[in-house]
Amino acid sequence: MTLCNINQGRNSLFHAYGLSKNKTLLNLVLRQAYFGAKTNLSHDQIEAVGSIFASEDVVSKGLLADFMFQSTPYRKEALKEKFGNLWENTSNEAYVREAGWYFKTLAVQEIGENVVLRAKYQQSFKNTEKFTSLLPFFGTDYGLCTLIKPQITFDEELQHVPFETLMRNYTQSIKPGIQLGKENGLSILLDAEVYDYGFAPHRGEGFKIAIHHHMDQPIMALSDVDISPGFVTQLSVTPTLTVTTKEARNRFTPDQRVCYFDDEFLFKYLPSELYRYGLSNCLFAATYDEILKNCNCVPFFHTMAYNDNPQICAGTSLFCMNKILSKIGSHTHVNDKNGVLKQCYSPCTDQTNAMAVTTSVFPNLNTFRLGPEFCILFRKLISTCKTHKRATLSERYPDLCQIIEVNAKNVCQKNSNEHGSGNLFPANFNESIPLEYFAPNQIIDVSDELTKIVYRYARENLALVNVYIKDPSVTQVVRDQKVPVIWFVANIGGILG
Repeated sequence: MTLCNINQGRNSLFHAYGLSKNKTLLNLVLRQAYFGAKTNLSHDQIEAVGSIFASEDVVSKGLLADFMFQSTPYRKEALKEKFGNLWENTSNEAYVREAGWYFKTLAVQEIGENVVLRAKYQQSFKNTEKFTSLLPFFGTDYGLCTLIKPQITFDEELQHVPFETLMRNYTQSIKPGIQLGKENGLSILLDAEVYDYGFAPHRGEGFKIAIHHHMDQPIMALSDVDISPGFVTQLSVTPTLTVTTKEARNRFTPDQRVCYFDDEFLFKYLPSELYRYGLSNCLFAATYDEILKNCNCVPFFHTMAYNDNPQICAGTSLFCMNKILSKIGSHTHVNDKNGVLKQCYSPCTDQTNAMAVTTSVFPNLNTFRLGPEFCILFRKLISTCKTHKRATLSERYPDLCQIIEVNAKNVCQKNSNEHGSGNLFPANFNESIPLEYFAPNQIIDVSDELTKIVYRYARENLALVNVYIKDPSVTQVVRDQKVPVIWFVANIGGILG
């Protein structure tokens, strides 16, 4: 599953670097790194934008994000890492100073902060305060998103593995098989942080979710579902399997059967340890080829071709990229790993997922204080109030941070004290644990000032999403030869005889 925050540019980041008060400079930043520009920025304009993109704070935080992605899955361990003067050398790179590589990374989310407040798969919980594996590391046509492969993301034996290594080395280890029902599905509690919207490619508030094969590059423009804050969203998935017989494979070419097996089509910039042959992968690769050919640059969100084309799309090349990207799905021919131009077809073996979506209002005031969501959100807000986000948070919720800080030592402490700092989820955690478990020192009334303001924030920002397999059976479609050769010969013999 791929999860994208609709907000791809935090207002708090723009505010921290003075862009909110300097609309001219903000416009230059958006033209250079987001929308693209029809004409090149002047030297002075590039220097002005580069002074932000290559600043010590931005680059240092970007290096921290790289460290979390490549070297450690532990948040606290990463936050202790010192990079010294490495930022100075890195800041001179064109992809940093001109394309805004680290600025765009930081714009999606404060490094180490997580919009996923709680995540559960079957009976396993992921501690989002401790681990970094649910941070937005994954690039899509929409922007930077969170990639969840539940079988390995929630595997306790792999929790020490950094995200990049986990995806590259263990994706192919995922085996078919799933359990039915909501209790065995994926459940995630999300904070949309709607107060911090500065730049969003699409209108609306909340998230975009795509359910896809674990070795597919999702095309968000074609397959996403919008998730609104203030609701519980149930996504029930009904799979359909497609298989192709050996006889059909041996008798017909890919063009005749209109499908490819994995070993019949290898992509140049979608490595086989991470990607299979799939129609969405092929359409993505075809669009990617068009960008490389016509724009002479590599998209920020997918840099597999960087060694061959060492330039990240920015300014005029970004404008070119966005124009091609807006037509994703219309390009249907791509060069394979050997440089042979081929047409995109469906995979011969595939699983497609039909989704049914239902919603209900979330949370309820009377039950909010009795569930774990209150304390999970309370602890998240304590952290948020210590970051750049405090400015934009206080604009929408003027007294929130002050009320949170006054109550920080009295509310939601027991779980942390008994199970270790930052551990929200003990082994026997379940949805029905009463508030007293989390807040033994203070019973909160629904009319309490703290409850009211946290509840207001929750109604406007929280979303609970449950993804699960609904039906105990699946539909299987078999692609086979209509008339075997031996039947054809027999029929001819019968007619002639």
